[in-house]
Amino acid sequence: MHMDVTDLAINKLIILYILNKLNKPTTNSQLTQIILENNLINYFALQQYISELINTGFINTITDNKKQYLIISSKGIDTLNFFLNRIPDSKIEQLDDYFEHKNESTQKIEASTEYMPVKDGFEITLILKKGSKNIIEIKLPAKTMEEIEIIRNNWKYKYEEIYTNLIESITKK
Repeated sequence: MHMDVTDLAINKLIILYILNKLNKPTTNSQLTQIILENNLINYFALQQYISELINTGFINTITDNKKQYLIISSKGIDTLNFFLNRIPDSKIEQLDDYFEHKNESTQKIEASTEYMPVKDGFEITLILKKGSKNIIEIKLPAKTMEEIEIIRNNWKYKYEEIYTNLIESITKK
């Protein structure tokens, strides 16, 4: 019986850990997806734990546009911080890896340009970023502002095609 109580406590701490890591209001289905994808808790036990955590004030609910969101309460954060060491390291590592991978795969790629005057016209820099990391930076000469605008528009609307063609061209044997 002692093992069951320990498992119950650890599973509830895992739920609090995930909500704290997400750091934003989350739907029950989003939380359920994370837990099931990581094979941490079965569905029915999870729903029971969530209900208990809400009823005991460790999780708050927010309703927006008729949709209910879950968010860890300050009581939940205090409890998690106090008992964090009870969650097995393997579970923490598994979840941290999951969130790191999720963040990388969901970061949006952003195309931007910068230009500056140089001796014979302008230098335009084409940039692709994923999060705060530059994926590629290309510097090109341009003679006129009109040419800069053409390059900027092409980069803005065709950067995926341009980047794909560039990578394919330079990686072919």
